[in-house]
Amino acid sequence: MGEPRDGEPPGVGTSPVGGWLADADVGPRHDVSQRHLVSRAANIGLAMRHTANLLVAVVALADPDSAARLPGQLLLIALGLWAIHRLATRSHSSLATAIDVAFTVAVCLGIPLLVADPRFYLSNCAPIAVAGTAVIGFTVGLPIRVSIVVASIIAASYATGAAAVIGWPHVHEVFNLYYFGLQWATCALIRLAELRVALAVDAARARRQHADVTQRVAEAVRDYDREQLRLLHDTVASTLLLVGQGSPLSPERLARQARRDLEMLGDPQPESSEPMNVVAALRDLSPQYATPMRCTGVESLWVDAEIGHCVVAVIREALNNVDRHARAGIVTLDVVPHRIVITDDGRGFDPTAAAPGYGISHSMTARMHTIGGSTAVTSSVGHGTTVTLTWPNPEEPRRLTDAVGDPDRLIERTRTGYALALTAYAVLSLASMAPPSLSATAHPGWQLTLAASAAVITLSAIGFTLRKRSSPALLPGALVVIALAQTVLLPPTVLGGQAQWSQAAIGWCVLPFVLRYPVRHAAAWLVSVWVIVGAYTFLRSPSAHTAVNLGLGTASILAVQLFALLFSGLVADAAADAHDELTAQTELVARQHITSALRIEYRRRYANLLANVRPLLEAWRERTPVDPAMRHRAQVESRRLRVLFSQSAVFDHPLLAQLRSAIDAADQRGIDVSVDVQGALPSVTEADARDIAAPLGAALAVTRSSARVTVLALDDVVLASIVCDHVEDADVSALQTSTSDDVDVVGAGETVWVTVRHRLRGGETRPDDHTRSAEAVDLHHR
Repeated sequence: MGEPRDGEPPGVGTSPVGGWLADADVGPRHDVSQRHLVSRAANIGLAMRHTANLLVAVVALADPDSAARLPGQLLLIALGLWAIHRLATRSHSSLATAIDVAFTVAVCLGIPLLVADPRFYLSNCAPIAVAGTAVIGFTVGLPIRVSIVVASIIAASYATGAAAVIGWPHVHEVFNLYYFGLQWATCALIRLAELRVALAVDAARARRQHADVTQRVAEAVRDYDREQLRLLHDTVASTLLLVGQGSPLSPERLARQARRDLEMLGDPQPESSEPMNVVAALRDLSPQYATPMRCTGVESLWVDAEIGHCVVAVIREALNNVDRHARAGIVTLDVVPHRIVITDDGRGFDPTAAAPGYGISHSMTARMHTIGGSTAVTSSVGHGTTVTLTWPNPEEPRRLTDAVGDPDRLIERTRTGYALALTAYAVLSLASMAPPSLSATAHPGWQLTLAASAAVITLSAIGFTLRKRSSPALLPGALVVIALAQTVLLPPTVLGGQAQWSQAAIGWCVLPFVLRYPVRHAAAWLVSVWVIVGAYTFLRSPSAHTAVNLGLGTASILAVQLFALLFSGLVADAAADAHDELTAQTELVARQHITSALRIEYRRRYANLLANVRPLLEAWRERTPVDPAMRHRAQVESRRLRVLFSQSAVFDHPLLAQLRSAIDAADQRGIDVSVDVQGALPSVTEADARDIAAPLGAALAVTRSSARVTVLALDDVVLASIVCDHVEDADVSALQTSTSDDVDVVGAGETVWVTVRHRLRGGETRPDDHTRSAEAVDLHHR
């Protein structure tokens, strides 16, 4: 029987945001849940074995009627000392585990040194307590292929030791040899089932983590595009516009702006995640602007990195506007927690007459929205302008986050399987332990009735387990009554032996009912069952033998049941730890891929654009005089940037965003692509956007010269078409055979016209914020 191993990580498909994920391992390790469950099982197994060994050694050495000889007593002392050492160190090394096995084998082989009564196996004794607990502990904590070998060695050693006392012809009478098999099989099935659940959870998490990383990279690239455009607007575009318009600029001011622009443009790096001092960052901005600036309010303001970077970028744009338009003598920044007010004493403007430009709507308002903040602009002619920035208190998060709870239902699924397995083990224990009581009492019918009643009550726990409900206290209470009744019906001479099945089995019957109780309440039930039955047993048979029997039972029965209870609770810890590890690993992997993706995006979209601008900035930084040719170049590059800014608003729409990768791919092949957006596009779902964009993308993939994309909305239908030139006949045929009823493909010579008529889900036609302009937008992508 083999344990489940890690599955292969899910395949990586084509990323909608580029090829940087195609051959990468974008997820963390895919065995996290298994590892944490195995770790908890190993800890429980170790603690169970050595807690029982220590208690057994103490009880056996304290037995006034002990038949153990000196070598046996020394073995018990060594066993107790080794148990203390193992509980203190908790090592899971192979050597320590091998010594554990050796001690168990030594106790089993040393049965002749520890007992003298040839009927020792009919009641609890030190070798039985040590061996039985070891079988459970090793099976829980070791791989199945190892534990079956260890359990077989223990059973063989126990049989050999018992044979030295009772003779080999009677070894088959030793019930515990068969019970070892039941213990191993039950624990092995529990371990196997739980690891199977963990394997399924890990596989699902691996798929989700891959999708999560891919989505986060895509979002990071989109955010980077927006931020890069805002940065270009705040810096280079402002400088180019001033030069292109012939605004009076001193060589010192132009050099200062060019130096600032060159410092802020370059190969992208993720912003620092450390908290930042906004006031210090604002003072660093002062030399970059012509209008004198002063800061009032608090001397320092430390904020979250995301908030800080955003606020500083918005203030940078506000100061650009002051320099370009306000003709102010001074600008004041009043800084208080969660708010900064920028006030200039310039000429102001009439807000009712001024249309909001790209700077306010994108660089400022949109930026503040990303951190849950807001921007308010007030102004009047002749009285300056005030811009107020506010953002939320970091102690009151702007968005709700889901609690970890039960990630992937690992806790619930594992507990359910565990409870069912314990129920089966309890019933099988009853079935195997009850028969000796039938011949040991004058009331075999009552014994059979009590055992059957206990089995029926125990099986009723299945219903509560599957319904995920706590059982009423009446049911475990009824089991306690059955245990007492069974003890009452036995003669005192057989108490503590195999005939008293209630002592060993009832606690296991109670356990499935109390798994959903709080741990302290469940433990109280198990201890109460043991104490009540044990106290009554001692009252019926008050002897040292009974006391020792109860002490050994506490070590090998009650302690094991309590550890079984704790293991159920530790599953929740394992699931939470696995969730935390996955989150940390995913953050690291996502950050690595985002860094790579942003560099690729920078080289693909902006490197060529900035290569044309950088020589101008470098010349102005060196105070090269602005001549007519340089001013003309500034005008050309300024127009190119304005077109880029206009494109960005349209490509923020989900439909155009879906098309963008296909347009970029065509652009890299030298295809001239234009996009014509007629009127305002409606809000569409991601699914709608994919359905509309797919046929257009397929056409773009086969065009060899140029393509024109047109998009418009009529009522609840989006019409999208593409006209492609120089398309081969085979590609036309392929497009015609792969289309649906909503798509028409018409070919004329080497020209193909693909039209998509897509009815929106739910008939929603509300204009999207990205495309509210009433005029057609014609964007030449190249």
